[in-house]
Amino acid sequence: MKFIAVLCSFWLAVSCNAADQWVTLDFTNPDASRIQIVERVSYGVTSKDFVPNSGFRVEKVTSGNVTLWDGKKEEWCASTHYHNRDEVHLLHLETKDGTFDESVCFEKNSDGSWKKIDKMVFQNKLKQISHGSATAYDMHDVKAQERKARERATK
Repeated sequence: MKFIAVLCSFWLAVSCNAADQWVTLDFTNPDASRIQIVERVSYGVTSKDFVPNSGFRVEKVTSGNVTLWDGKKEEWCASTHYHNRDEVHLLHLETKDGTFDESVCFEKNSDGSWKKIDKMVFQNKLKQISHGSATAYDMHDVKAQERKARERATK
């Protein structure tokens, strides 16, 4: 038990660098000096991954001047994933607070506003817009993609 506590303390110390600069990610106009952006098209779905560069932490995610997510004390967004096809726009945030990871998902309404949706609803909609070929987008693969994007950001 003591070993696990020491290991958790070490991980927290390494992952929570006090020197990191807290930034806002406007995913409609990201600052490439602070955020790594990876764009791809797969199964007709355009996707963009946003991961903070080394030395930065995302404390707020916006769409233009509209705040979608604002972290609480010591909470940050480790990665943001935007997917769209035709008129369907989906957003997935992977947030952390040093102890827990959480997925926060959104869908853009026809009036241009964003609404928070359940992770399963997000997965189903992503599968629909990729015509059922969402094997690359199931949450386990999304987590693998997030890890790869974070690894690229630290290089």
